[in-house]
Amino acid sequence: MLGQLAAKNKFPAFRQYYLSLKGGNKAAFQSASLTGATVNLAHPAAGWQAIENVGVGGVFSQPDARGRFSLSAFAGSGQRGEVMRKLLFLEPGSYRFQAQYAALDAVSDAEIRWDMQCITPAGNVGKWFAATSVRAGDFAHTQDFTIDNDCRTQLLILQAAGGSSQLGAKFTLRSVDVVPK
Repeated sequence: MLGQLAAKNKFPAFRQYYLSLKGGNKAAFQSASLTGATVNLAHPAAGWQAIENVGVGGVFSQPDARGRFSLSAFAGSGQRGEVMRKLLFLEPGSYRFQAQYAALDAVSDAEIRWDMQCITPAGNVGKWFAATSVRAGDFAHTQDFTIDNDCRTQLLILQAAGGSSQLGAKFTLRSVDVVPK
C-alpha cells in the first residue's frame, strides 16, 4: 500500500498511513542516516531502498554497536546506475548533506553521485547533485542546500559508475546524513 501511495505521489496519505502502522516512526521521514530508523524497515518504502540492478548495487552491513549500518557498493566496469534511494519530508530551511566513504582502490573515472530531487505534482525537479571520484582510503563529501516551501517531499538518490577499470569500482558508504544548518 505504501509503495502504491508513493507511486501515485499521494505523500500526505503516505505519511499518515505509515505513521499509523506498527513500527511507524516519524524519524524515518526526517533522517537520511544509516540507522534502524531508515534501514531494513518492516515497511521499506519509508526507509532506504536498495535498487536491484545488473552490474551496480549495494548491500547493507549488520548494525554496529551504536546501531549504525554501512553500505558496501559496487559498479562494474562501464556500468552506471542507481544503488539506493530514500524519500524525505524535510521542512523548509537550510541543510547540510554529509557522506563518508572508504575504498581500497582508487578508480579515477569511477563516480559516486548523489542526486536530491523535489517531488512535485508536475514531476521530479532536480534540487542539486554532487559527484566525487572513488579514492583510496577514507574520503568525504559535504553539500549545503536549501529546501523551499514548494519542495515538501524530496527524493535522495545514490548512484555509482564503475569507470573503465577492468574490475569496476567498490566502496563503502560509512555514513550519510542531512542535518539542519
